[in-house]
Amino acid sequence: MVPASEALAAGAQVNLWSNGGVLSARNADASAANGGKRSDGFVIGAVSSGASATVYRSGGPNTGLSGLTVSADYYLGTGGQVTATQNTITA
Repeated sequence: MVPASEALAAGAQVNLWSNGGVLSARNADASAANGGKRSDGFVIGAVSSGASATVYRSGGPNTGLSGLTVSADYYLGTGGQVTATQNTITA
């Protein structure tokens, strides 16, 4: 378990980072404007900022998400969300 440095929604993809020397979780974000915070795992339930987050790094489905289609492709969006729209990188 690690502290959440911001609010995390149920099913959010999270980025693990050093927050003043403390391993912490924040929303993963694929947008270049936010530095491309890669997804290191996910949370199943919502977590308030400052609360302890259990980050699942592998093994098992993300049961915090619903309405997804089996065998469809999904991508990291912004703010920890997944999207069916593939990201494009511009120079």
